[in-house]
Amino acid sequence: MKRMISVLLSVFMLVLMIPGLAGCAGEGGDGKAGTAEADELTPAEKNGNVIYVSAGAAIDGDGSEERPFSRMEEARDRIREIKKETGLPDGGITVILKEGTYRITEPVELCAEDSGEEGKTVTYRAEKGARVTIDGGVALPSSGFVPADEEFKSKLHSEEAKEKLLMTDLEKAGCFDLEYRNTYGWGGGIIYSNTQELFADGMRQHIARWPDYDQPWATSRVVRSVDYDETRRINYLEIPEGRAAEWEGSEIIVCGLFANGWETATTQSEWNGVSVEENLFTTLTVKSSLYGFNSDRPFFVYNIPAELDSPGEYFWDHVRNILYYYPQGDIGTQELVFSQVENYLIHGTDLSHVTFDGISFEHGRGSGITCEPAEGETGSSAGITVRNCTFRALGGCALVLKYVTDTVVADNDLYELGCAGIEVSNPDLSDRRPSNNRIENNMVRDFSQFYPTENPGITARGMGFLIAHNEVYNGNHTGILFHCGDSIVEYNICHDLCRMSGDAGAMYDGGSWAKTGNVIRFNYIYNINFDYDETLTPNGIYLDDQLPGQLVYGNTLVNIEGVGITASGGKNNTIRNNVLINMHTMPICIGDNGISFQAESTKYLGGYTGYWNAADKMDYTGQFIRDMYPELLLINEVPYYSGDIDDPGSQSYEIAEGNVLYIHDHFLDPVTVDQIYVEAYIRFTIDEVVIAHGMTFIYGTVRNNLVYDVSPGFEKTGKVDYALTEDSQVYRDIYNFEKIPYELIGIQER
Repeated sequence: MKRMISVLLSVFMLVLMIPGLAGCAGEGGDGKAGTAEADELTPAEKNGNVIYVSAGAAIDGDGSEERPFSRMEEARDRIREIKKETGLPDGGITVILKEGTYRITEPVELCAEDSGEEGKTVTYRAEKGARVTIDGGVALPSSGFVPADEEFKSKLHSEEAKEKLLMTDLEKAGCFDLEYRNTYGWGGGIIYSNTQELFADGMRQHIARWPDYDQPWATSRVVRSVDYDETRRINYLEIPEGRAAEWEGSEIIVCGLFANGWETATTQSEWNGVSVEENLFTTLTVKSSLYGFNSDRPFFVYNIPAELDSPGEYFWDHVRNILYYYPQGDIGTQELVFSQVENYLIHGTDLSHVTFDGISFEHGRGSGITCEPAEGETGSSAGITVRNCTFRALGGCALVLKYVTDTVVADNDLYELGCAGIEVSNPDLSDRRPSNNRIENNMVRDFSQFYPTENPGITARGMGFLIAHNEVYNGNHTGILFHCGDSIVEYNICHDLCRMSGDAGAMYDGGSWAKTGNVIRFNYIYNINFDYDETLTPNGIYLDDQLPGQLVYGNTLVNIEGVGITASGGKNNTIRNNVLINMHTMPICIGDNGISFQAESTKYLGGYTGYWNAADKMDYTGQFIRDMYPELLLINEVPYYSGDIDDPGSQSYEIAEGNVLYIHDHFLDPVTVDQIYVEAYIRFTIDEVVIAHGMTFIYGTVRNNLVYDVSPGFEKTGKVDYALTEDSQVYRDIYNFEKIPYELIGIQER
């Protein structure tokens, strides 16, 4: 008989969580999306309304299949003429891009006059079976590389690197943008454009750095830090003995998690701010919001010639425009490309009813596609579709669609990304109007490579999203950031995430009462661990900053270094029917920090409006809100800090029931009931009692949760390694535990 240890998974919660502005935040493999295999004929093709483009065509083409245009812009201009002459034909117009690489030196600009209409879509698609690439870089021929000069090699400490180091002249290679513009600052949001970078066969090479890219980060020792002004501090940071002398004269860039676990500070240190004798950065100025600086936090330094000591590293002398490179293998067999086009490869302004299908976007310093309102406007675009595309070797967020509705992002493959993957937004939450945006069946991997934090794999902002069947992995921070309300996040796989961050989650939302009504169900989340040590402990599903009204249901979480599912001070959250395996900190945490944190945010920020931004602008006289979300009425009807059950700061009406915990190699030490009330946080005991804290203890519902130390019955089903078997003990112990549709989890073949 399989043995059940406890009917207590109850609630494992923090009595006190450190006040602060909490933030959002494996293996490789072949992507299934972005195959450049366009779908069946579009309505325009069936009607014969087709324009052809070929990268190798003559410049006097007319857009026919026999005499195609040579550039996308020519097809765009022809569509403008057609619209003026006769209007869009029935079924719209399709632009077919023939096989080839379309190298551009500036973005392809599309605006409102390039839009389609409902039922008359303008489509840009790869010819069936063709590989079509829009490329924003300059290829560096191997013949242009010669052995590096002795003066530069003398700066290196690696003898092997000196022997193999090559150099090339970027101007002679044809690079057209050599103005050096790096990305510095505080990682409080998505990065949209980055510096120029070197890629080999589409894989990011790395600016000479210490420690090397494939090594653990260094660990900071803050000697002292002092106030500089209200928002910035000077950090006295220790560096390795003897390193400062080797780094002398370098324009050193420092990147690290000095203040907290979810914001990366990236800053440049002038050489006169480095003490060779003391091995210190003495004038390293980085921004700090509410936090002081901490030792034992990860950091690295780069842009240092002396550290060019590993294959795949390079250094750009941006005064002489010479690129020094320590190649991986024979460069004669590799495609080396230096990224050039800034911001985006395709830029849509006020664009609607346009589809991009089967195209690869590569070697840009920003995104592959960005669609957004005209500057200063916030109007919505409708009917944009991006499908079957590949986004790789890009510096900023790969795909950016702002203020859009009825948009589909599906079956794409995104990887080798300097910052974020997909961002789709329509951020006005005040009237609860659904955006009907769908992000489905995408593979997002190997992202946040250049800027480690606050650059998620998928970001959605707004109402009424569907985020389903995506796989997100190999990222330094959050996998799916759903700043949403009334949305569904389902059947996704998230793994090997938050590798360089803490106070983060594989899936994350928080910060506004307007984001009620989300359903997070049937997701598979595993291996969410801080890479370096156990200093930082990222979570699985993280409902942060008093996020209310969420249903977390039927998810499977495995090997989470922090908390499996955490609800930080919100109301009306239901955590039910989830399976948690090997949680390293605690399985479920319901925080009681809402009121105390509001007090802290009032102290530091001058008010507690952050949690009620958008929510406090709603029309509460509307019957929809009064019927569907009566808890939102509390914003106006119940005083803050009243101690009432409906105090907006309390986490009342929480439900945790019917969840399963199985731990076979990391079982936490139990504490007794008497100890719980003096511990900083609550773990579990084997006593069959309900233990909770604050409003949850008084007004919450915690019941029928089970803990096993012997397997209740698991098997591999579909893409889930820990699926409950048909005869699992769980179905006998929890009478209403509903079966999870494991076969639907992850990317679906179409």
